[in-house]
Amino acid sequence: MRIFDDKRCDDTIRLAIDRELGSIQLDASQKSAILAQCRPSLTVAPRHRPMRRVLAVAASFAAVMVLSVGTLAAAPELRESLKGLSEDTIAILQPVNQVSEDQGIRMEVLGAVNDGGVAVAFLSLQDTTGQGRVSDTVRLMDCQISDDLGIAIANVVSYDETTETAILRLEGMGGDADAGEKITVSARSLLSGEQQVSDESTGYTVSELIASGPAAEYAPPEEGLIMGSMASVDDPENAEITLEEIDQLKDSGKVPVLEPWAEGLKIDGVDWATVAAAAKIGNQLHIQYNTDSVLGGVNSLSFRLKDSSGQILDLPMLELNIGPRTELSRELYYTETNEYVLFLPEGQDVSDMEVVYSGTTYDSLTQGNWSTTFRLEQVKERLQSRQELDLGGWTVESVTVSPVAVTVRGSGDLWDLGGEMPEVRVWLQDGTQVDASSAGTSIDGEDVTLNSMFNEILDLSQVKTVTLNGEPLEMEYVAE
Repeated sequence: MRIFDDKRCDDTIRLAIDRELGSIQLDASQKSAILAQCRPSLTVAPRHRPMRRVLAVAASFAAVMVLSVGTLAAAPELRESLKGLSEDTIAILQPVNQVSEDQGIRMEVLGAVNDGGVAVAFLSLQDTTGQGRVSDTVRLMDCQISDDLGIAIANVVSYDETTETAILRLEGMGGDADAGEKITVSARSLLSGEQQVSDESTGYTVSELIASGPAAEYAPPEEGLIMGSMASVDDPENAEITLEEIDQLKDSGKVPVLEPWAEGLKIDGVDWATVAAAAKIGNQLHIQYNTDSVLGGVNSLSFRLKDSSGQILDLPMLELNIGPRTELSRELYYTETNEYVLFLPEGQDVSDMEVVYSGTTYDSLTQGNWSTTFRLEQVKERLQSRQELDLGGWTVESVTVSPVAVTVRGSGDLWDLGGEMPEVRVWLQDGTQVDASSAGTSIDGEDVTLNSMFNEILDLSQVKTVTLNGEPLEMEYVAE
């Protein structure tokens, strides 16, 4: 099973997201991820802002540096708590220092920053019971930075083994948070003890696995039986079947599902799942498996084939989630039965190939209610361009760079782009390109806002050039 995240994926995942999205340049996977998020529910009503004071960029940077030094001096405790982070990050954060404790887990929001559409909070986690549930692999789930900013994503940025304290960066975007507005940082679930395995042997070849039970019976899936699916093609250019073709096969009922064997089959090294049935149907290898616990539902499992030379075959795949869905929380839910389908090369004999598995497992799932509410000011400094660019049915009207994100605002029909997104790059004085950790979009009628969040807090005085589709923009310093 796997953790489903409605904000980041849909029924035809296109290998778009794992929250490590490369550079600020929006590549193909980021563009797909952004388009996948364009749902009517993610609407943002435009708000009227006060008149902005526009100054020359050269004159503004001194003010930025003065503000940063002042913030650092006023918050030595924050600097000590976040000593693993860069000076630029600590300098821009508003100290918060609010604590929430539940189920023996202590969460403290240390500091936060908000640019109006994107918010970042840094928080610490400790297990006060000594059970070791907080480590460098802890995953905080069902996170939120207020309703306006939707589901947030948390990542560990540092871990202190001496105090067993993890520092996490929480990111929220796609909303509109005014300066001084009360916001709530919350979480509902915590996964501990993450372990990953890759291409481990199941102990079976394809023929041995299929022969481990009676000849499988199969049929087109009944209406409502498939609760979700995920398709993947590792090498789209050379694959014999595309994601679109896989979707068409599934939707037309040409990807059957198996009837389970009377007795499940154990897999070497996997004590939380059993193979329920296996069969080769045409050029499709089907492996159905069941999980036997809540943690089994949260864990993930996938299968691949290894040939006699030890090479792993990169095959298109489809995972079907079958039967009733168990909901653990808003973000965590699973089905007990899954069917993994590998699309085999035409004319290739795979019967003696080894079936291997990969996956992610967790030691424990803790559910609780961790929540703090505080007023968060908005960063005033930003670089902004009002140049318009016609992309054919969709017009970019402004590009804004804040210390936490780059935001592109425009109007028109986003779908007229045919999947193409504006490429925005931010370059620093030392010639490096700024990296981003996540991307998102919000839509209100014809108004579209695209956000790409920086991996680290940005010192605006170090920005040399901002380009849109390769063309340098004239950026002005803005202070509200």
